[in-house]
Amino acid sequence: AVAEWLFRRLFTRLGQLAHAGAVESIADRLCVAGLRMMTDLFAIGVFILAAVLIFFALYNEHEGTNFALSSVFWGIVILRVIMAAVTPVFAPDDESVRLLPLTDTESRQGLRRIITVSAMIVVVTQFIALLRRYELAEGQILAMVLLLSIFVVAVIIALLWRDQRTVSELILPSGTEGASAARVFLAGNWHVLASCYVLGLLFFAQIAILMTGQPQKDAVIFSLCLLPAVPIVDWLCRAGIRRLCESNATENEPDSGNDDDADFVDLANAAEPSEAQRGTAGQAFEPVLIRNMRVILALLVFLLLAGVWGFDLHSVAATSMSQRVADALFEIAITLILAWAVWGFLKTAIGYYAPHDSVDVESMVEGEAGGTGLSRAQTLLPLFRKFILISLIVIVTLVILSSLGVSIGPLIAGAGVVGLAIGFGAQALVKDIISGAFFLADDAFRLGEYIDVGVAKGMVERISVRSFRLRHHNGPINTIPFGEIQKVTNFSRDWVLMKLQMRVPSDTDLEKLRKIVKKVGQAMMEETQFADSLLQPVKSQGVYRMDDDGAFIIRVKFMCKPGEQFVLRREVFRRVQEAFAANGITFAPKRVMVDAAPGLTDAQIAAASTAAVTPPNLAAGGDTR
Repeated sequence: AVAEWLFRRLFTRLGQLAHAGAVESIADRLCVAGLRMMTDLFAIGVFILAAVLIFFALYNEHEGTNFALSSVFWGIVILRVIMAAVTPVFAPDDESVRLLPLTDTESRQGLRRIITVSAMIVVVTQFIALLRRYELAEGQILAMVLLLSIFVVAVIIALLWRDQRTVSELILPSGTEGASAARVFLAGNWHVLASCYVLGLLFFAQIAILMTGQPQKDAVIFSLCLLPAVPIVDWLCRAGIRRLCESNATENEPDSGNDDDADFVDLANAAEPSEAQRGTAGQAFEPVLIRNMRVILALLVFLLLAGVWGFDLHSVAATSMSQRVADALFEIAITLILAWAVWGFLKTAIGYYAPHDSVDVESMVEGEAGGTGLSRAQTLLPLFRKFILISLIVIVTLVILSSLGVSIGPLIAGAGVVGLAIGFGAQALVKDIISGAFFLADDAFRLGEYIDVGVAKGMVERISVRSFRLRHHNGPINTIPFGEIQKVTNFSRDWVLMKLQMRVPSDTDLEKLRKIVKKVGQAMMEETQFADSLLQPVKSQGVYRMDDDGAFIIRVKFMCKPGEQFVLRREVFRRVQEAFAANGITFAPKRVMVDAAPGLTDAQIAAASTAAVTPPNLAAGGDTR
């Protein structure tokens, strides 16, 4: 003890390193816990070295006494090592470096109970070792082992049931909504499961002792250590994954997929993800990472338990079945686990970057043609997901058949022959599939875009392997195979140029009109709701032509994002009308000039004028539409 005290005094600086700096993340807490643990272990090493030197200096060659002293000494050392390993995890005196989300009281209670159980186990094991050393009868030793084991197990189960509410709160904190059924079940019944685990260890250990005659203390102690270690490791891994996902959320932003070379691509990139979408990448991948981590942890725990109890799974399987079947089962299990993990990552990634297989029909712009579609990635990834799923199923099936001893060479050759036959018999289907692949590779259209393929036009609502679905802006749906497309006209790419025609009298001041329209365009560009949609301001193009009645037809144009032109058109008409009225400019009405023959009365001239300007169907009482 004096030697250890001197070591701690001399190496105080090493201990202070564990308390230096701000502790913010899980990684910082792990570093602090590791430094504290190393400091305590070095101090315990000095204690052991000094004690061993003193022991050999005072060695009296009495074997029984020396063994008893050694048992007590190593019992103390083992208990101190356990304390050095567990204390940094609970950190009852420093909440800032505590690894577990516990209060000070809960940390002290948890640490005290773990040390109590550890001390009981160390005392029992050392006491049984002494009894065997003193050559007590084997039957009496086994009876003593059984009684002490039952006592220790009873204490452990009592402590588990006493801490039921505290651990349940850790598993499922109060106020947590939307928790899975498995988590709710575990929070309410963890103590029952843990008690069954401890009782199972006791039962299995006694059976192993009776069958082999060998003590099973190492296996039992290791298995008991896994009981608190597994949830702690699981919580630390989950916290680390959550921290990693949060720190990389802004780095894993989805690409808009708009890689066109048009002049206005940067201005019209409507597929750019929102700020809310940017922060969800980590949240999307977090459940997959945690699920795979838990699968790996479960396999590791299973293999550790099998190894410590001397349970050779491969030998047991080979004995109960055959060597070939046993190997096949292991290969199949590994293949299924790997395929499940790969599919989980790919499905999550594709689901994040392309959350929908189709677009919402409500995104149609009030019965008008147009609208910006989804990104190229959002269009192709759903098809890629189906391809990956089919490929994984085929690969896993072939691996399983190969593991079972089935020759997959003839199967692959036969599949090629069958595919060739199907290709000749279904040329139209093959044509549709290949044409669709090239159309999508050329990025001719995407989900949500408004296109015209000649036979039909509408918004691309869904894309499959051989066809796609167009929804007309009036509602009807057209399903068109790719092979029937001859030409694609896309109304939703990059930008739209809208030109409006207006009739003004021939005596209008055209320069004044141009300035008025320019002011309207500048005012709209300064407003946020229109500035985001307008790529070029509203401006006048001057006189386009002169009508038959002498009126000027002027044109006003603006450039905007696809799908926004109809809302902007209404707004431009309204503002131009108000600006013209405020500046004394009027719109020219449609007029018809009637030359009357000499000698006609006013009534006859009025009747002729009415007939000239009235459509024939209206004069006959027909449909006015």
